[in-house]
Order: sequence, then structure tokens, then C-alpha cells
Amino acid sequence: MRRDNDFGRLVARLRARRTTLVLYPAALVGATIVYLLISPVKYRAEARFITNRITQPALSGLAAQLGILNAGEATKSPEFYQELVQSRDVLAFVAGSSYVVDGRSSPTSLIALWNKDQVDTVRAKERTFSRLRHDLFAVGSLRTGIITIAFESSDPILASQVARHFLDAVVRFDLTIRQAQGAREKRFLEGRLAVLRAELRDAEDRLQRFLLTNRSTTNSPVLAFERDRLQREVADRQTIVTAITQSFEQARIEEVRDTPSMSVTQAPENATTRVRSWPLALLSALVLGLIAASVDFFVRERLAEDGR
Repeated sequence: MRRDNDFGRLVARLRARRTTLVLYPAALVGATIVYLLISPVKYRAEARFITNRITQPALSGLAAQLGILNAGEATKSPEFYQELVQSRDVLAFVAGSSYVVDGRSSPTSLIALWNKDQVDTVRAKERTFSRLRHDLFAVGSLRTGIITIAFESSDPILASQVARHFLDAVVRFDLTIRQAQGAREKRFLEGRLAVLRAELRDAEDRLQRFLLTNRSTTNSPVLAFERDRLQREVADRQTIVTAITQSFEQARIEEVRDTPSMSVTQAPENATTRVRSWPLALLSALVLGLIAASVDFFVRERLAEDGR
């Protein structure tokens, strides 16, 4: 019975303050509608790519045999590319690239487009970087390995061009890092191969001298054992030289390879859509309004009880 009375009093108080309970959600929803109506329409351009599994250069295989983690593998993770697109080098490339924009007679950079008369100042570049980071979205899927780069702008053509330049920057980095790694490995293997070939030649010379000195080893177990040992040493060194030679040739290929180790699955020019934020914005405003109304109601009730 007491619970019924308490519930009845709560309902009565809610009815007494129904204007306030309705006012907060209605005000926030109304303000959100006004903001959405006066704010410019935005468009999102998305580019998607996936990294390919390629044959690892020489040092990668040697590191794997030694149980050492290959640093090149880290560059293939989606998290790496998410961080890469927000790096200053990539932002500088995108900000300084040429864009065709309505109202401009010639291609222009984002720094010039967004900063008017302060193109060459450090502040202008930092402001451009900040705006790029704000409107950039980079997401990677661990399950599929697909990385999505998206950019939002009130100009759909500009959004598509910016997303394309971000994608081009990632491709350039991928090629640069692979070629640099191939060059480093080639230099290392070139020196190592010279040493191994000299050691192989030395082992072959020892075997040759032994055979010239001991033309027949059939009747001597000691000579037969020494001959077999020398032959095994030559065979082992030949195997190593052959493997390193193959790795050296692979490193030479990687040094000059001009094809990226990634495949574009969705070009930004074909994936520019209008951003529809109305449902989420209105729902968020409604929820926040209800929370604000509830807080106001309980605060007023607590103050009223303290006053009594």
C-alpha cells in the first residue's frame, strides 16, 4: 500500500512538472534541427585498399630462421596505416598537392585554398593539417585486412580529390619503404656473398690439393674420411652460397620494384556519398534532453524536500 502511495505521488509530481520535462528535449531537438538546416551539407569520399602478401626479401627470411621478428611485417597491419595517414609527412603531401576547385582558374593547394593570404606561414600549414585531421577518417579491419580512408567536405569533388591524394601518399610510402629496405639488404648481402664465395673457393682449393696429393683413397680409411669431410664442407658452403645468391637477386628486384604491395578495392572517385547525420543527431539530442530533464526534476524535488 505504501509503495502504491509513493508511486502515485511520483506520478503526480511528474505531471506537475510535465512542462519542464517536455521543454528540455523539445528545446535540444529544435536547436539541433536549426543547426542541421543552416550547416552546409557534407559529402564523404571513401578509398579502400588491402595489402598483398609478397615474397619477403633476403633478410626477412634470415631473420625468420633466427627467430627475429621481421620489422617489415609491422608495416602491413591496419593500425600502422591508420597512424600513417595522420603523420606530418603524409599531411604535408596532401596539403601541398594540386586540386581543381570551382571558382579557381588554375589548380591550387589546400594551404592556399583554406588560408587565403597566409599561404607561406607556419600557422597556415598547421591550420591546414588540423583541418585535414578533423575531417579524415581511417579505419582498419583486423579480420579482413581492409583499410578504409575517408574524407568529408562540403564539396564532393574536393572530398574525392583529397581522399585520392591520401591514397597516393600511402602508395608512395609503400614503394619508398620497400625500395629502401631492398637497397639495404642488397648492400648487406653483396658484402656477405663476396666473403662466402671466397670461403667456398678456399674449401674447393683444399679439396683439389688433397685429391692431387692422394689420387687413391680406397685402401686408406683415414684418407677416405678426410676426402669425405672436405667434400661435405664444399657441399655445405655451396648450398649457403646458392641460397644467399637467390636472396641477393630478390633484394635487387625489391630495390627497383615500382609496383605497390597493396591493391585498391574501392577508388574514392566511385564512392562519394552525402553524409546523412539527421537521425543520429536528433536521437542524441532527444536522449540528452531527457537526461537533462530528469536531472532537473530530481534536483528540484530534492530542494523541495530540504525546504520542507
